Amino acid sequence: MAMSEPVKNPRDAWERFRWIWIISYYATLAASVFGALFDSATTAADRPVIWGLSAVIGISQAVVFYIYRLDGDYRRRWIPTAIIFALQIACFYILVYISPVFYIHLFSLFSQVNTGLPRRLAWVANIVLTLAIAIPQIYAFGISWQSLILFGVMGAVSIAFGLWIDGIIQQSAERRDLVAQLQKAQDELVAAERREARLEERSRLARDIHDTLAQSFIGVITHLEAVGQVTDGDPQKIAFHVQQAEAVARDGLGQARGVVHDLRPQVLEQNKSLGHALSQEARKWAARTGIELSAEITGPEVQLHPEVEVSLLRALQEALANVAKHARATAVQVTLSYIGNQVILDISDNGRGIQPGHHPPSDGGFGLQAMQERVAEIRGELHVESEPGEGVNLAIIVNLKS
Repeated sequence: MAMSEPVKNPRDAWERFRWIWIISYYATLAASVFGALFDSATTAADRPVIWGLSAVIGISQAVVFYIYRLDGDYRRRWIPTAIIFALQIACFYILVYISPVFYIHLFSLFSQVNTGLPRRLAWVANIVLTLAIAIPQIYAFGISWQSLILFGVMGAVSIAFGLWIDGIIQQSAERRDLVAQLQKAQDELVAAERREARLEERSRLARDIHDTLAQSFIGVITHLEAVGQVTDGDPQKIAFHVQQAEAVARDGLGQARGVVHDLRPQVLEQNKSLGHALSQEARKWAARTGIELSAEITGPEVQLHPEVEVSLLRALQEALANVAKHARATAVQVTLSYIGNQVILDISDNGRGIQPGHHPPSDGGFGLQAMQERVAEIRGELHVESEPGEGVNLAIIVNLKS
């Protein structure tokens, strides 16, 4: 099973483009300062005030940017931010009174109070900043209905601007929370996948042990029983069965070591192709059991995934073990066919077949069941056909390309 990729938590647009806000803030402040210093209406007494108040605004805003960096949800620290903005607005009032050039910095102030304060407090700050524009104009030109409409529109626009920014920030926060929840859910899914993988590995080891040690023990027992059935005391027959039992035991030991080290079966390691490996395994089984066996490979062989090769080999071993134990067959035909995008393994015997009302032997829950599980893991199909007295035909079909 493929493990899930971790969810990446994307940074908010405010975090990715904060450097633009910083540059624009100090750029408008610097433009206002130099514009005011070179303004012919600025007196010598005004210059130190401009420098001092501008320095207060710049330094205090650096503190605000630092607060933003400390916490992604910086609005939770709105109290120190509100105090700083109140100080900046007071300084801005004085600077605008000295030189209207400082209106250039107004946009940056609007953007900061709308991004750094809670919604209702930001509305208050917007109104105060709008009054910072209105009061000097009213002081200079008096009150008129045109000025009231102008300042009313400015206040409404500033509040709408604040709502727009607040909505974007709120949406970004919700998305961040959603991504965090998705990350948590995916972590839980990964943990579940790992647990499932461990269970699958345990099941695979159980099948491998059955396919190696259990079958080898059966072979050893069969030959040792045959020794006990030699009634004439023929030493050649006894030696044959003892040698076969020893060979089966050694083969089982090699297979068990392969399972322990999570290696492919030795017969696959020793052969260049699956067909040769299956033929060798079939010949060894025929020599152990004395049952006539013929093996055939049709079609041009192709390289298969190691998991497919192991599954087909284990299926052959299980099928032959069932034949030896249950079928009472005298002949077996094994055919490995490569047809287009399919590989098909057929095992047929001339034994007694499956009797009506009886299920195919499962050998303690692992035989046919293990075969079915293996075939399912490689997305193959297992077909079993049988008629009483006419043997069993077992076919495994695996699609090489989906």
